[in-house]
Amino acid sequence: MICFDVNEIIGIFKVTKQKEISEICEEKNIDKRELLNNKQKMELIVDEIVEKSKRKKEDIEVFIAIDDCLTWYSDVDKKVCFVLKSGIQRDKLNIEDLDDLKKVVEESTLTDFAIWSNGLRKFQLKQYKEDLTTDCFFEKIKKTLDKYGNDLGQTNLLFVLQSDDKKVKMDINFNDLNKKLIELKIKNIGEILVQYNQNNNFIVINRIYPEVKSMRKKLSLPSFNWPQ
Repeated sequence: MICFDVNEIIGIFKVTKQKEISEICEEKNIDKRELLNNKQKMELIVDEIVEKSKRKKEDIEVFIAIDDCLTWYSDVDKKVCFVLKSGIQRDKLNIEDLDDLKKVVEESTLTDFAIWSNGLRKFQLKQYKEDLTTDCFFEKIKKTLDKYGNDLGQTNLLFVLQSDDKKVKMDINFNDLNKKLIELKIKNIGEILVQYNQNNNFIVINRIYPEVKSMRKKLSLPSFNWPQ
């Protein structure tokens, strides 16, 4: 694996997004200096970057890895890690942006990212954008587990709830989900986790397997939460 401390991976992410800002400004014939004093143009650029990022699986994985690392882990030596393609030597790599990282990261693996914090925690990331009901969500989890033969080793399965309709109320009973998952007789897995934004006030992460546990923290925008 290749691991980055928090400032290193944030730097890589920011360099990439700065390049995207420059490219979009050039496409739209906008002087980047205008963005500092023109809120409308800044929002236009940001909206376009967000839409492009939604279509890039690796960008989403890196963003969530960074934000989760900062949100849920407090030790000073925490790191964000990725599985390297076989045959690649870490000491010869020069990773400056996400494109460099994508070229060397192995996609055919259970681990989308890992976080080192007093030990290594590996994660398989899934975005969930379907109905926010217990039965529908359970079917999604079941299909995901079936894909891997109900065996993910010690990899944690992390679902991020992302409904496009902000007015839809979440109707997922996590205790019922836990009972249904226990009945599946899962062979091997670390934990099954669910993360979501609660009314734009809190970021919540629920462990729903092997047992139920919930944590939440006051929501802060990444621009404030991340080191500058």
